[in-house]
Order: sequence, then structure tokens, then C-alpha cells
Amino acid sequence: MPKMFKTYEELFTAYKAFRQGKKLSYSLADFEYNLVPNLRELAAEIDNHTYHHGNYRILTVREKKRRDLAIACIRDRVVHRYVYDYLVGLFDTNFDPDVWSCRRGKGLHACLARTQQLLKCYPRAYAWRTDITKFFDHVDHHVLRQCLKRRVQNCEMLWLCDEIISSYHLRGGATYWYSDWQFNQPNFC
Repeated sequence: MPKMFKTYEELFTAYKAFRQGKKLSYSLADFEYNLVPNLRELAAEIDNHTYHHGNYRILTVREKKRRDLAIACIRDRVVHRYVYDYLVGLFDTNFDPDVWSCRRGKGLHACLARTQQLLKCYPRAYAWRTDITKFFDHVDHHVLRQCLKRRVQNCEMLWLCDEIISSYHLRGGATYWYSDWQFNQPNFC
């Protein structure tokens, strides 16, 4: 029982982080109406290894360009945040300091300030902004699992990561654009 209590507390913290900045929607209101029972049930499923990730809802957004989004249900997004909070502690300190996406204390304004600082020091240099289209759609899930196994020592968290990774399938099958890379190199993962 103490294990579930810890998982529940961590899930509640993950829920608060997930909820921050979200507009109230029907699905969010429905989840919040029974918040404590929903989180307790989720904690019990994680502790008992009976948690299964649900299906994704596909949504196409057309703003400046077409974007196809795969949206998980609220309970799965809380689990995503729970896993993210765990993994960020393991991986963030090893990232290059000039990687700016989805990192605490980093963001567009800080990135622009750093870019201006570097361009003053190196006036003939260039700045290159990249965005890999459909990145997660093309990540080899086997390679991703191997990278996680090298860093994550917690078997419970590895199981949960595997459940999330297994839940996402690209329609038509993925083509791995880096299949000739050497993944056994020590600095790859």
C-alpha cells in the first residue's frame, strides 16, 4: 500500500503540472469531476502493471501549415507528464546547453538572447534553426527502448515507458531515416 500512495502523490503532482495553462474542456472537466478516484485508479493500475495506454484521437490543424496531431486522453496525458518528470531528471543535465526546446528555464526568448550573444562573439557565424518533421513518427522504437534501458534503472519506469512507446503506431508503417547509423557508439544515447 505505501507504494501506491507514493505513486498517487507523484501522479497528483504530474496532474497539476499537466493542468497548468490548459483551457477547460469537456474531457478535462469530466476527469476533474472525479479527480481523486481517477488518480487513485491510475496509480493502482501502474502499481499492478495493469495500465494500458488508450488510443489516440487524430486531429488535423491548419494554421500556417498542416499539422496532424495525435492526442491522447487526459489520463494518458497525466501518465506522460509523470514519465516526463522522471526522465527529465535523468537526461536534462546531459543535453547540450544550446538545445532550447521543451526544457525548464529555456525558451524562445532565452534562445534568441543566446544567439545574439554568440553572433556578437562570432560575427561571421550563422545560426540554423531546425525542426525535424514528424520526428516521433520515424523514431525506431527498438532503438529508443535500448537507449532508455541504458539510462533508466527503475524497472517500473521502463515498463511504463514501453507501454507508452508501444501505444503509438504510424499508419502505413514507419521508415527509419537513420537506419545506417551506428547505435552502438557510446555517445549516441
